[in-house]
Amino acid sequence: MTIGLTHVVAGLAVLLEIGCAIAVLRLIRITASRRAWGLIAAGIGLMAVRHALTLASYTDDPGGLASHLGEELLSLFMWLLVFAGLITLPPVFQSLRDSQDAAQAARDLATERAEELEAANEQLSREVGERTQAEDLIAAHADTLSWSLAELASGTPLDQFLRTLLPMVVERMGGVEGAIWLRDESDGTVRMVLEYGPDGTHGPDDSDHPRAPGLDRGGKPWRPTDEEVNRLVSIWRAGDSESWMTDAEKEFLAARGIKKVIFAPMVAGDVAVGWFAIRFSCSEDPDKEAELAEALVRQATLAVVLERASRKVQETTILSERNRMAREIHDTLAQAFTGTLMQLEAARAVAPELPAAVDERLDRIQQLARDGLVEARRSVWALRPVAMDGRNLLDGLVHLAAEAERGHAGPVRVRVESHGDVDAIPLDLQGELLRIAQECIGNALQHARPSEVSVRLVVAGDAAQLVVSDDGVGVREASRASHGAGFGLIGMQERAAQIDAKLEILDLGTETGGERQGTRVSCDVPLRRTR
Repeated sequence: MTIGLTHVVAGLAVLLEIGCAIAVLRLIRITASRRAWGLIAAGIGLMAVRHALTLASYTDDPGGLASHLGEELLSLFMWLLVFAGLITLPPVFQSLRDSQDAAQAARDLATERAEELEAANEQLSREVGERTQAEDLIAAHADTLSWSLAELASGTPLDQFLRTLLPMVVERMGGVEGAIWLRDESDGTVRMVLEYGPDGTHGPDDSDHPRAPGLDRGGKPWRPTDEEVNRLVSIWRAGDSESWMTDAEKEFLAARGIKKVIFAPMVAGDVAVGWFAIRFSCSEDPDKEAELAEALVRQATLAVVLERASRKVQETTILSERNRMAREIHDTLAQAFTGTLMQLEAARAVAPELPAAVDERLDRIQQLARDGLVEARRSVWALRPVAMDGRNLLDGLVHLAAEAERGHAGPVRVRVESHGDVDAIPLDLQGELLRIAQECIGNALQHARPSEVSVRLVVAGDAAQLVVSDDGVGVREASRASHGAGFGLIGMQERAAQIDAKLEILDLGTETGGERQGTRVSCDVPLRRTR
């Protein structure tokens, strides 16, 4: 078969188709893998061969060749477009999916950033609120502590200061009631001094608390040890099986709807001064101004310590002044009376025979000098109170009796007897009873002119009785002799009132119908103090 013009045209047409296909593919910039390009090239090659074979069959019909060439070219371009579409669509879909994923990721990121910003704004708002609240609390704390310090500096009475402070501590802690318990430094007893509740602030006498009078479970003065005090300073919740509280206390709290009690310690150094008992109507832990409450409790502790120190300083100052006055009387009046007596004795020795009127006047002067010397010595003895010096009341009374006999000018006997356990009397009561006995003996020796004074001390159960009696002239005669001086009753009555004691003074001459003279002073003091 000879190659004619038709075959040449067919070959050129095939080359033209291939060139056009490549041009079209380049034009539409198909992005495909090598495998895709290989399939495209194979498809184009097969189509070109088919076209060449088809065109070769039109060697004798040039017109049909031209017509069919146009159809084949159109078919070629159609299939090229189909191939291009099939290869192009997956990347397009993937691109769309990638775009959607990117958009969703951007939206998620924006949402996350928005949430973070919102959280940051909320945190900032909280911090601003907390800072504002902290500033308000600091200002309130400063005002409260300034008030507390000002009250302490101004010398406000302790009771008044604590009455104002107790409600403040309870409210700051979020409680509903509270009480202050103080420990007596002299005998170690613990008693309630103040209570705050719906009815206001009141003393222990108006409290229904079982231990308000300061009694233990056996009805005796409550003297917890240091270990027990540390145990008491804790938190109690309703339903606690192990508790130092008595059943009566638990019933008292339950009746008032109290679910929890916090005991805030009052400690000065290593010494337990007492505690604040803050009562709550709920069992949850308080979230209020606990730090300020603790600071106020420390202020209360400071107030108690300062008041006790001030009282000691005052007592020491008074004692020092009394001792100074006693020394002055001894060194001046007593010495002057002694010198006067010596001069009178010397004058009598120089002039033994004097006119009766002069001798009588000298006797009168000597008697006045002796009386003045006796009074000076009694004043010195009265101004120097007998100290306990580590002894109990009985030892102090015995020492007091010996000093009275030794310091009195005339013959007098002072007897002391006791019954019961003297050590059962608290130390502070022992000191006050000793001073009452000293005042009774001093008054008797100074005004009643007795020959015997009897001191009797009886301790039985929860009470003690001190009885001082004499065989002197009696209250009425002594009062007239001292120009209505009152036989020193006021001082004894004041001391008795301080220890809740009952003081009675009996004129034995009146009591017995005048059969005999004398005075009996009895002082009955409860060992369970009510105030």
